Amino acid sequence: MENNLSVFIQEINIAAYAESKGWRINQSKSGRNCTVVQRMENVGTAERSVETILVRKDEQRGYRYITDGDPSDRGTIVDFLVKKENFAIAEKEDWSKIFTHLNNFLGNANAIHLPVSSPKPNKDLQKQVDSFHLNMNPLTDTRYLESRGLTAQSFHSPEFQGQIFNSKVFGWKNTSFPLRTDEAFTCAINRSDEQNGYRKEQWNRLTNEREGAIHISNLPQNTKKIDRLIIAESPIDSLSYLELHHQSIREKQEHNIYMATAGTPANAAYATIQKVIQQTQPEKIVMAFDNDNGGYRHSLNMIGQLSHPNAPTSELIKADFSCIHKKEGVLKLYIPINANDKEGQLKLLEEKLIKPLENKIYQHSEDLIKQSILSESPQHLQVEIRFPYHKNYLVEAEKGLVAIKGMENIIALEHPKQKDYNMEIYRNKPFMVTQEVSNKESKTIELAYNRFARPIEAVTFAQSMVAKNNRATCIYLEKYTAYQEYETPELVATLKNKEVLFKNEVFKKDIETHQEEYQAQQDLNKQKLVAIALAETIFRENNIVLIATLRRTDNSLACEFQTLDKKPLQAMVNNDAVFMDKINATPTDKFAIVFKNNDSTLLFIPAIQESLLLGEKVVERQQQNIDKMDSVSKTESLKKDLNLSEIKVYDRQGDTLAINDYSVEIQTDGSFLVKKSASYDLEKIEKEGFDGTKIQATLDAPAMNQTSKDTHTHQVLDEQNMSL
Repeated sequence: MENNLSVFIQEINIAAYAESKGWRINQSKSGRNCTVVQRMENVGTAERSVETILVRKDEQRGYRYITDGDPSDRGTIVDFLVKKENFAIAEKEDWSKIFTHLNNFLGNANAIHLPVSSPKPNKDLQKQVDSFHLNMNPLTDTRYLESRGLTAQSFHSPEFQGQIFNSKVFGWKNTSFPLRTDEAFTCAINRSDEQNGYRKEQWNRLTNEREGAIHISNLPQNTKKIDRLIIAESPIDSLSYLELHHQSIREKQEHNIYMATAGTPANAAYATIQKVIQQTQPEKIVMAFDNDNGGYRHSLNMIGQLSHPNAPTSELIKADFSCIHKKEGVLKLYIPINANDKEGQLKLLEEKLIKPLENKIYQHSEDLIKQSILSESPQHLQVEIRFPYHKNYLVEAEKGLVAIKGMENIIALEHPKQKDYNMEIYRNKPFMVTQEVSNKESKTIELAYNRFARPIEAVTFAQSMVAKNNRATCIYLEKYTAYQEYETPELVATLKNKEVLFKNEVFKKDIETHQEEYQAQQDLNKQKLVAIALAETIFRENNIVLIATLRRTDNSLACEFQTLDKKPLQAMVNNDAVFMDKINATPTDKFAIVFKNNDSTLLFIPAIQESLLLGEKVVERQQQNIDKMDSVSKTESLKKDLNLSEIKVYDRQGDTLAINDYSVEIQTDGSFLVKKSASYDLEKIEKEGFDGTKIQATLDAPAMNQTSKDTHTHQVLDEQNMSL
């Protein structure tokens, strides 16, 4: 009797095992270090090879195989059992079956009893874990992540705090993503572009053998409900998914978990993911793999292996998918049956999978959908379905497999529209800012620093970089089709010695058109942020919100505030005790911060018709603090402004179907006008099962209090120049 997996891996020659299952060793093609094994199939009177594996023995790692034409189908004897013979590995009983089977092959017929808990890491694993932690540093350099279009709202989010690091390998600075099993962190993916620069080959390496480890976000705290488990291929894809869906995720207050398989998942990865599903029971499992054949292959295998407590059928039916020479897809299903439901299972298979695949065959096409029963017993069916390895068939196979496993209400298929989710960010932010630097080999390269949606944003950022270090800086326009990038980037501007040299007239015209407007908006936002910071300092005991921003005829700016709960103001600043006592003695919930043209700043209290001149150093200190804030923090602070509001309608995936946005425009006479812009697609709304007419009526309703005028208050704001 043997129950040590490493013994099986070392002792069982996969070629010999495959031969015992009807495969044939090709002696003429085999060599000293590699055995070629083929699965044969009768075609008419002839026999041909339909699948080929190469088997080698590594002194350290034991026997390994790789499938010719499909390098993702590879591994140990256990991988062979799972992928070629439909053994499952999700439960303890599944492993018991595997150990019994392998013992029988070795001649060890005694029963096997698995340990109740996972064994503790051995000494080699512990050394690996210690080495991993010693080489990790906190994430302080985010340039690489920003060059991928990511912002602090994803890489500094609560979900990913402590799950992304910086490290140095051979002197190159890396962004590191730790990978873990259910026991411990065991290795990391290191990503860097410092060696070769922008658009050149990047460093993308594992620090150690992965052996089934995955990247996983922090599990949500203080909640028993997990809304969604999002499974992607790479950690960058996980971050990109959060970046793209950040607003709807935060508005819905979702508690999500993000997992990345870091390439083709090993069997241990499926087991780790399944363990998380069993423990957290997420309401949805999102397949967010790439939108290409490889991504659909990963998705099919993930769906085939996973189950959910709320879908009992999913635990019984297992499947795996492979491809042959990248031409033919092979989906194998292991379906438990009894004497009464065999016909029902075959009918379900025909309805949910075979017919949808056949419906994808074009007229006059030679494509074929082939179905065969590989093995049959009173307890189970092993069915194989073959179809062309094309995306339109893969899409149907994915949907059909979800249906057969009874997981339509649990699994959400959310492949990106672009090749991957990071490519979607690229397409939304096509302007890349780079700068010349010398790497550690004293070679001048271009490093990518950040990417932007608008030309004016790219130029403003580039100018700030040149102001800091006076290095040559470039702006590129990356061009994309509806699916992927289709040509090399166009150099649209360079900056040298603080001078912008435009290479593209359209880009230049766009800058000239929007520069003044953009700068004015940036200045306004900064003043609003300073006003918010001052208000929170003075009235720190109150929960306050910015309700209006008014530009006066004398060009001064008034930021009007109100306590959110309408409780009376409680002034805390004590540099003018008399004025503060007046505020505390007056039951008012409103005040304003006024920026005058002479650079003075006033605190105005309408209820007492008096104002206080705020000290220059106090205001300057807040301005300096604002300058240090990152863009995401600034955006979050500006959300305290309730002057703008909106109505949104989402579909089941969290995408916006309709929106009503309200904005405020100040008139020359001092009044303000509330403007409304509505955007909705009734056809999409009704497809999602909503009542389109009711939603349209809600969105079309007139804005409340569309115009308003408070002449007395505005005059007071214009005339206040006193300080007390």
